[in-house]
Amino acid sequence: MGALITSLLAVATGSAVQFQVATDKTAYYPGEVLNVLITATNTAPTEVVLEFSDSSQALYSIDHFYWLPDGAYMMNTSVTIPGYGSYTWSIQHSWGEYRLPPGVHSVTGEVIGYGSAGPVSFTVLDSPVVLGDLLLDFDHIPGTDAPLAHLLAYEECGVEFGMYAGRSAVGLASTSGDHWLDSGVCTYPTGFNLFARLQRPAYGATVKVTAGIGQYISMLAKDSQSNVIASVTSKPTTVPYHFSQSMSLRAAQPIAILEWWPSDPRSLVGIDDLWLEANPAPILAVERCAGGVKVAWPDSMPCLGLEMATNLVTGSWEPVATPPGTNAVILPPVPPGEMRFLRLRVR
Repeated sequence: MGALITSLLAVATGSAVQFQVATDKTAYYPGEVLNVLITATNTAPTEVVLEFSDSSQALYSIDHFYWLPDGAYMMNTSVTIPGYGSYTWSIQHSWGEYRLPPGVHSVTGEVIGYGSAGPVSFTVLDSPVVLGDLLLDFDHIPGTDAPLAHLLAYEECGVEFGMYAGRSAVGLASTSGDHWLDSGVCTYPTGFNLFARLQRPAYGATVKVTAGIGQYISMLAKDSQSNVIASVTSKPTTVPYHFSQSMSLRAAQPIAILEWWPSDPRSLVGIDDLWLEANPAPILAVERCAGGVKVAWPDSMPCLGLEMATNLVTGSWEPVATPPGTNAVILPPVPPGEMRFLRLRVR
């Protein structure tokens, strides 16, 4: 548990209530679940009743600047604390309301009308750097096991999610404890949709999708000029809010935008487990030369080796010897009536 501080208040009953504020951890990544814990402890043997004029009973402030918005139902509420017992309010911080920059921050807590405690300190860390391929599962901060609370964490990784004509509605939803990205509320005639703007290298994408019953999802990849460079369409959805379908596409040039559109603009659209491939697909260059055929692949991929087969049904793939330090080989001519199949594979 994070730092802890207390204060004392003598309530009308004559008993003493001790107030404490803490954070559930001492350090957080941007966009991670951050809970502020405000506890009232009864140090007397008799019970204490704390009464409130509405449903808002406790709140917190960070850096003496951001206060938890005071939204409450207009109804009398109360909390009964037994003798020597305690009661804790757990309030999750909204990164959307106040985006905490990296560094040390302070928090105070208050039980409305009774007392306060704090400040105590906690730290916001720099976002983890994730190079290469990237998995966005909408449950965790990339590269860590820290729970995700806000899409800010993905923006820090170079992926910004939104919805055309309704960006503010995009957010996390949950099915059986698994979080996914929901298009939320939309406007017409645009209808429901999702997009991801990429500020990191990506040449391929795989994602799980859901839509309304009988609806399918089209995934588009666009370049920096909004030209479509790849696309794929799912099968019709059979069970909404379940992610039993996966879609994949690859592009020969960097992907700047990914979009997901349902077949009916009135249909929900949701995505989960988005996998972004950072490297372009290796391309085999084949050309005639003296002595046969020259086969080459990018020098930037020394981990790949060439394999060859004579029959895709009954044959096996065999490695092709390659001169040391090169990504090219010259193969002898194929005899008439025979075939050769080539592929690249990680060595």
